[in-house]
Amino acid sequence: MKTLFLVVAVLVVVALAESDGQSDSTNKDALAEVEKKMGKKIENFSVKELNSLLRERGVKCTGCSEKSHVLEKVRENIHLPVKVEQGTNSRKSRGRASDPKNDKDIDDLLAKLKKMPGGDKFKIFTPNDLDKLKDGKMDL
Repeated sequence: MKTLFLVVAVLVVVALAESDGQSDSTNKDALAEVEKKMGKKIENFSVKELNSLLRERGVKCTGCSEKSHVLEKVRENIHLPVKVEQGTNSRKSRGRASDPKNDKDIDDLLAKLKKMPGGDKFKIFTPNDLDKLKDGKMDL
């Protein structure tokens, strides 16, 4: 019985070591890809860039007070898929454009600006106007 337990324990340790080696390899590949994309070694990334890598993957670095802590967390989680694309902080993606209260507030503000002295001599572009301009449906 002791021999069987010992054999099982050895097999578990070997399996864990193999799976750990695979995740290390995956992390190294993902890390090399990020370094190639950014054109510099991970150690040369700023804390802001490192935190951005974590944020893209949905990882929080609580208790990370030093750059080395953030760097370690990035190395552990760099293999995770990117959940949030860079540059998605536009007005529409944050949901502000579809908020009726904000739209009403903006419309009220624009109406007040037009009533100001000389307000009839300039054009105030709304987000809808800018979309029309971009699509070629409106001229200046």
